[in-house]
Order: sequence, then C-alpha cells, then structure tokens
Amino acid sequence: MKQVFAFLFFSLLLSLTYSQNYDPNSFAGPGIIQGTVLDSVSGQPMEFASVELYQKGSADPYGPLGKEFFTPQVIMRLQTDTIFADSVKQIMVKAAENAKPRLVTGTITNQKGKFLLENLQIGDYLVKISSLGFKELSYDVSITYNQTASFLRDCRLSKESIILGEVEVVEKAPLYESQIDKVIFNAEKDASNESGTGTDVLRKVPMVTVDHEGNVQLRGSGNIKILINGKPSALFNNNLKEALKMIPANQIKKVEVITSPSAKYDAEGTAGIINIITKKKDVEGVYASVNLSMDSQNPSTNLNYNQKKGRLNGYANVGYSGNFPRDFTNTFYRRDNINGYERILSQSAISSQKYNGVYGQGGVEYTLNEKNSINSSVTFNSFGSVFDSESDIQFTDSLMGINQIYNRTTEGNFVHSNIDWSTDYMRTFKGEGHELMLAFQLTNQVTDQIYNNIQSGNDSTLNYSEKSKNEGDNNEYTLQLDYTLPIGEKYKIEAGGKTILRNLKSIYSVSDLESQIIFADFSDNFDYIQNVYAGYASVKSTWFKKYELITGIRYEGTQIDGSYESGLEGFSNAYENYVPNLVLSRKISNFSSIKFTLSNRIQRPSMYYLNPFVNSTDKLNVSKGNPGLSPENTFNYELGYSTFINTLMINASVFYKNTTDLISDIVSVDTSGVSYTTYENIGFGKSIGSNIFINYRIGEIYSMNAGLNIYHDEMTFGETTNTGLSYNGNVGFFANYKNGIKISFYSFFNSPRLSLQGETNGFIFTMFGLGKEIFKKKGSIGISIRNPFSGYLNFTSDTQGEGFAQKTDYKIPFRSVGFTFTYSIGKMDFISQSKRSRRGVENDDVKAGEGGQGGAGGVGAGGGAQ
Repeated sequence: MKQVFAFLFFSLLLSLTYSQNYDPNSFAGPGIIQGTVLDSVSGQPMEFASVELYQKGSADPYGPLGKEFFTPQVIMRLQTDTIFADSVKQIMVKAAENAKPRLVTGTITNQKGKFLLENLQIGDYLVKISSLGFKELSYDVSITYNQTASFLRDCRLSKESIILGEVEVVEKAPLYESQIDKVIFNAEKDASNESGTGTDVLRKVPMVTVDHEGNVQLRGSGNIKILINGKPSALFNNNLKEALKMIPANQIKKVEVITSPSAKYDAEGTAGIINIITKKKDVEGVYASVNLSMDSQNPSTNLNYNQKKGRLNGYANVGYSGNFPRDFTNTFYRRDNINGYERILSQSAISSQKYNGVYGQGGVEYTLNEKNSINSSVTFNSFGSVFDSESDIQFTDSLMGINQIYNRTTEGNFVHSNIDWSTDYMRTFKGEGHELMLAFQLTNQVTDQIYNNIQSGNDSTLNYSEKSKNEGDNNEYTLQLDYTLPIGEKYKIEAGGKTILRNLKSIYSVSDLESQIIFADFSDNFDYIQNVYAGYASVKSTWFKKYELITGIRYEGTQIDGSYESGLEGFSNAYENYVPNLVLSRKISNFSSIKFTLSNRIQRPSMYYLNPFVNSTDKLNVSKGNPGLSPENTFNYELGYSTFINTLMINASVFYKNTTDLISDIVSVDTSGVSYTTYENIGFGKSIGSNIFINYRIGEIYSMNAGLNIYHDEMTFGETTNTGLSYNGNVGFFANYKNGIKISFYSFFNSPRLSLQGETNGFIFTMFGLGKEIFKKKGSIGISIRNPFSGYLNFTSDTQGEGFAQKTDYKIPFRSVGFTFTYSIGKMDFISQSKRSRRGVENDDVKAGEGGQGGAGGVGAGGGAQ
C-alpha cells in the first residue's frame, strides 16, 4: 500500500511540476455561489449583509517544504523509500489541515437580500455571512467540474445580544467605500482621528482638499455644501472654516462625498455635497461615553448619552473644543505704478489668535406604530475667538514725495451662536420603500464681530483710533415634502417640494474708539430677504440587471429683496432655474461598473459675499461684499469607473465643468494707493480633470490607500484670463490588530492653487496615529502627531492686476501632539438598522464663505496684514 501511495504522490508532483508554467489563479473560473439572506425572526430580506468567501487549503501546492525541496534526487527517493515517502506525506497532510482559509473576495447583499459570487475557480471554499448584531453563518461549499454552481437559499441570520465590554464586536466595513453615487470615508476606523478637528478628518477624504486656512475644496472648487447627519446648518453657510474646528474628530463616524446629487437634493453646490455623519449608537438600553483629547493645539472633550427602550429613543451629546493661543507672522508687499511713478506698500505683522466653543445635539425618535414615526432634534453651536495683531508699515509714493512709517495694533473679537431645530414625520405604506416624509426646520444664527484699531506714525494724519462693529442675525424657515413610490422591482419614482424663507440682517458701524462717535458714511443697517420655492421629480429604473438609470428635473424659483435703513437705494431680483440631471451606469461584472453623469447645479452667494459692510481695519487694504451678485450656473459631465479586485478597490473618473457667472474676489488699486477687494460675477470658468483613488486591504489587519486629482482650470473676466494645471494627492497606511492596537499614517500634498489674478503656493502635510483599546474594550487611549517634520508651514499668495502686483507670506504653526482617552459605560443590545431613509431637511443651497470670518454680517477678507 505504501508503494501505491509513493507512486501516486510522485505522479502528483510530476503534474504540479508540469503545470508550473501557467498560473491557474490568473484565469477566471466557471463557478458561482449565490444565495438569499433573511432575518430569522421577521423573514424579511436583509440588505447590506456582509458576504466573504475564503478558499480552503494552502495556497502553495508544495506545502511547507517548498518547491526547492523536490529535486530530481528527492523525487527518485520517494519512489524507492516508502518510509521517507510516508514521512513527507504526513507533513503535507498536516500542513493542509492546519492551513488557514484565504480571503478571496466578498460582497454585500442587495435590497432583496440576494448576493452573487462569480468567476470562481475549482476548489473548496468557506462562505461567511454576517451583519452587526446578528450571529455569523458559515457554509462549506465546493466548486467542481461536475458542479460549478452552488445555491444557498434562505440563509437566516438570528439576532445576538452583545454586551458592551464582554463580547467582542468586529465591524467589517473598510476604511473607504465606493458606491454608485458616493465615496465614503469611515473616519472612526482611523486611529489618528482620536484627536484633532473636523478639518483634519476632511483632509483624508478622497477628492477633498483643505488648505492652510481651513478652506475646503472638492475637485478644486470651493462651491460645495456641507451637511451634518444629512441635514443643513446655517453654521456651515458662512463660517465653514470655524465650524469645522468645533467638531472633534473623534465624534465623526464617516464622511460621504456626493459629486452628482439627484434632483431630490437642492440645486446648490456646483462641485457637490459633503455629508458628515457623527457617531450615534443604535442600541437597545442605556449607553454613555466620555472622550478627552489633550492636544498641543486643539484640546477638546465630548460627552455622549443614548437611551432606547421600545419605540422611544433619546440621545444627546455635548462637547468643548478650542485652541491654545497661536502666534503666526505674515508680511505683505505691494508695488504699483501710476503715470510712470512707483508706489510701494510693505507690512510685517505678528499676530495671535485663540478660540473656544461648545457644540451639542440632542433628539428624540418615537415610533408611533408600524407605519408612522416622528423625529425631533436640536443642534447648537456657540464659539468665540480673540485676535490681536501688531503691524509695522511703510508706504512710499515717489510722485507725491511721501514716506510714511507707522505702527498699528488691532484687537478683534468674534462671537457666533447657531441653533437648528428640526422635526420630521414619516409615513410608510405597504410595499418596501413606499413612504412619505414631511419635515420642518427652524434656524437662528447670531454673530457679533468687533475690531479695535489704534494707529500712530511719523505723520499726524496717520494717527487714529476707531472701532468697527458688525452684528448679524439670520432666521431661516424650511418646509419640505418628499414622496417615494416603487413600481415593481425595476422602477422607483420620487417627487416633492420645498420652501425656504430667509431673513438676514447686518448692522454695521465704524466709530471713534474714545468718543464713540459713529461715522455715518461707514454705518448702516442692511436687511436681506431671500425666498426659495422648489419642486422636483426623479425616476430610477433598472434594465437587464446590468443597467441603472437615474434621471430627473428640479425647479427652483428665487426672490430677493435688499434694503438699507439709511435710505440708500435697495434692490430686488427674481430668477428661475430648471435643473436636470442624469446618471447612467452599467454593471460590467459583479464587482465592476462604469457610469456617465450629466448634471446642472447652481450656487447662490451667501451673506459672506453679499454683506456690504466695509472692512477698513487697514486703510490701504479695504474689503467689502457685493449685494448685487447673481448665482453661479454650472454644467457637469463625468465618466466614472469603479471595481473591486479581491481586496483592491479602484475608483476613477474624468470630468468637465463649465460655469457661467463665476463668483470670484477682485482686487484693484486706486490712484491714492488704496487696495479694494470685493466679489464679482467674473464671467465664466472651465475645468477639466481626472481623479483616481485606490484602497488595498491586506488580510484582516492592514490596508493602504492612495489618491490623485489633476485638473486644468480656466477663468475669464473681461480681458483678464488665467489658466493653469493643479493637482493634489494623498497616501495612507492603516493597521488594526486583534489585540486592540491601531496604527495609522497619512500624508497629502497640494499643488499651487489658482485664482483669477494669481495663485497660492502648495504644501505637504503628514499625520501619525497610535491607539490601544483598554478596560476590556470599554475604553481606549491614543496619541497622534500632525506635521512632525516641520513646526511651521509657509504660504505665499501672489496677486497681479492692472498696474500692480502684490505678495503675501504667512508663517503658521502646524505641528501638534495629541493624547486621547475614551471610556464608555452601559449595557446595550445592538439592533438592526431601519431601512427607512430618514433624510429630513437638507438646505444645500448657498455658496459658503471661504474665509471663515463671515457669518450673518461677516466681513470679507482684506488684502493686507492685520
């Protein structure tokens, strides 16, 4: 018998040696595995259940001995030495039995709970089916030449009570995900996000860039809309930079990027929508947690509480975020020429800034019965910043024989508070996905901005002391109705309407700092009313299981009125927009698809751009808004491709954008040497580019990602045109060990940023993170380091115009080290997520200010050092 085994074993080795010239893994196999996943209690299909396929046995046919062991002499001995052959056999069999199954591929179930794994090779497999809060199922499946198809019918998952801190819960979601209409960054899985702010999180999101000032761009455009948990907040409309600082990074669950929103979304946001999802436990029972972050730049703390019992769910969280005072320097140099004579303005300043604020949200969700539910929530934010600066200035005019040397000190104070209250009612009908939602939202935003300026110099005309004050009050009311009707399995119709009523007030004044006498020429009360009425219809259809079409149209009518208390001439305007969209996708295989997108988007200017308040802190660099601005209008065309190759995800696209009435800042210098900055509809802009994002998962522990965005911009205003190529990219490495240790590394680079009249230089930013779960997973500790290789980053901005050129240099501290601690208490049972789309009110319809000093009554950024 041993001789027979030796002969068979020798024959096997010969066949393996003969077949080594081709790799069977390089060819798609004939096998398929399909099935349906159901809830064992309700019997309903389970969407988004995870299905993973593992191949059994060793990936190396030569086993642990390796190919090099089986020399011709060894093979000859196997034929003659039965004891030797038996020993080799035992080694090979034992290795095969102990070999760990190798992850081959995976997928998720669709709305009907179905999944399909195809192009499988001949072999033995292990299928694992799981969903958070349910017991995992495992099936042994063999694909042979005689049986190439396997059907797993009625895979029923049963619920499992998970006691916090006693049972290990492992979520399988990857760090990055690509879906037909969005790209998702699962921020909670990145260890470096245990400290820092929302700004740091957005720097890691595909297609998104954040510059040194905190200004956010999507595919090179700042015309985006930020949502929080799928809902808008007036906070983001005018103070995006400051608002993001108030959200602790460790409170962000994930970030969704939607570049081609459907007709259901507001027409605003020419570049797309960024939806920030915060952490909120969907549990049965009581849960509470505390998060502490001691960061050398941005310390924060956050408290969370969640209680769910039966049909009632209540939740609340409140947090603090701030920064330690930071000193930074900047210089400004401008050279202009008038009638052949040169004027030079040079400034150097040392500044310091500190901010503190609180952020919170709370809400109640109540299920009235099987078909009716109501949700009410409140979000608030209040923060303030203190700014002081000391500048040394010199102004020379060769024509007038002027040589002015003077010093200016500035003390600034900015206070902002915002509250959003929203309530929505949902009614579901017979048939999955058939639903009606009625939502209402009330928003109030109050701002108060003060600058005290004292200036003295070698000329008495330079001496002055004055106060600039700007108070803002923004009230917004929104009513929204959405209706969804599935027709069979291939069609879905969506329709709805929306009304937004806005009233923004700006009270601004300039007065003498000592006497408090108000300068009437620079003071007024501005009242701005904007009403938007919208309706939409959208159809989604599926053909031949491979083609999917989403098309629709949205109507938006806008009425605007502006008036001044002083009697200055007001203005009014009304315009209509019909906004179509189309998304056509084709499924190439189970894991690959292409799509074509056509969309029309508009961008209304927010109060940041409209506010007529004159910021004359620097008398030679004056800035103000423009209440006569029109909305931008953009057509987007995109061709995208996404695929999953085992554990490799690739998402790539090319796009073209054409924008009319493009809003941009314009700088000019008058005959007296004063620089004026305001905003204009400069004409048109074009952008063509491409982006690619890759995420590679290495086993169960490691993952890597890389992204690159390249685009060519062209901007035109009258006879002024500026064109250029811009690019940015990022790389990351992440590890999540079973012992609770998490490691992350992230770095990104940004090329010079183009504007109509110049550009701003690029920069590189790096982050490291290390975390460890403690107290039986009830707590965690961590450390993060941002920009460890350089304490400061330098930024240069160049601007050219008719007869002048200016340059601004900033040196800003960027290195920081953060230590974090989290701890949670409570006993909870995870429950399955509801399939209802609780979207509520989403006002995606105003162009946010980039400078972050806006607000209702905000100030446009000046051109010089302060």
